Amino acid sequence: MEDVKKKPGRPKKIENVDVKTTTTIAIAPKTVEKKRLVLSDLDELVVKSNVFGELIYINDRTGDQFIWENYGEEQTLTAKDIRDMKARQQMFFKEDWISIIDSHSVNMSEYTLKDIYDALQVGRYYDENVIAFELDDIFSMNEKEMRETIASMSDTIKRTVVIRANDKIKDGSLDSISKVKLLEEVLNCELASPED
Repeated sequence: MEDVKKKPGRPKKIENVDVKTTTTIAIAPKTVEKKRLVLSDLDELVVKSNVFGELIYINDRTGDQFIWENYGEEQTLTAKDIRDMKARQQMFFKEDWISIIDSHSVNMSEYTLKDIYDALQVGRYYDENVIAFELDDIFSMNEKEMRETIASMSDTIKRTVVIRANDKIKDGSLDSISKVKLLEEVLNCELASPED
């Protein structure tokens, strides 16, 4: 018989052998990327005042005037009004004089307030934890939460907390001596007493 040279790397032929092959396919979870919010100039936004006392914004470009009489009062502004405010009077954002709290034009089940702030390019002025912040929530927080929340506030909001705390002490709804002392410590102030 003739010698048959085998070529290197060629597999041997195997007959009558049952081979079971299992293939595992990893399927990555489908992530739905949220579409970036784009606001038209006419989109309406509900804007709340964060200051006690009167707050006035006059749009230099259009002459429109918006007046908030006191803390918590709401006005409806267009996205264009807010963009003009950012361009000409940034103190409204830097000092937290206002907060956007809702929109008549944006599907709020799909987007967050943070998305609205970012679409208006004012998100950098606001801490994400403070965007949906309700002032009276602070008085029900524990010590750690209260310290952390107040530490992230602007001076304007801290002054607003002092005024609101004094009102609550006077009407008797803030009567915890330990909370009052903690507020005085973290806000670096002296709050009213119930007798004032």
